[in-house]
Amino acid sequence: MSKKHLEEQKLLIENFNKWVNEEQQLQEEELDEILGIGAAGVAALGAKFVATLYALLRAYNDLSKISDEIMSSPDAPKQLKDAAAGATNAGGDISDAAGPIANDIPLGVKLTQKAINALAKKHFGIDIDVGKIELPKMNQDQPEPEDESEPEDEESRKKLGLMSKDKEERLKQLRDKYRE
Repeated sequence: MSKKHLEEQKLLIENFNKWVNEEQQLQEEELDEILGIGAAGVAALGAKFVATLYALLRAYNDLSKISDEIMSSPDAPKQLKDAAAGATNAGGDISDAAGPIANDIPLGVKLTQKAINALAKKHFGIDIDVGKIELPKMNQDQPEPEDESEPEDEESRKKLGLMSKDKEERLKQLRDKYRE
């Protein structure tokens, strides 16, 4: 073979290898993009689930209180007592069926985005801030989490996997100190 022919063959092989590498890189980038969108979607659905479960458990809590009042009222008709007892019994499975997350949802305080993120991380292993991810509304009556203050009491903060206010303040001070 001539020297020119060998050079052309080498050039063809190099170009082919470059083309294969570029193609692989494009496929990897596309896959990363698809997986990123999928992970964000799963995280958003997880947040929706937590918010909906919170609303459902709060509603069940209210239903239980009303049912207890109905059951203790001597003036309530038997049909109303039966309906209240049936609804309370049917709703009692929600908390058990949802698993440990139901025990960690603080019903006495408003559910914040930070709390949803903490619950999703603790129970589902989803460590994505879903506050800015929008999903199309499936139902207009679906509750939206409120972006208000975090729980103040230690027990609720502990359930959510949040550190105490003192520790959080100290951490903020240290971060500010070392940023300067």
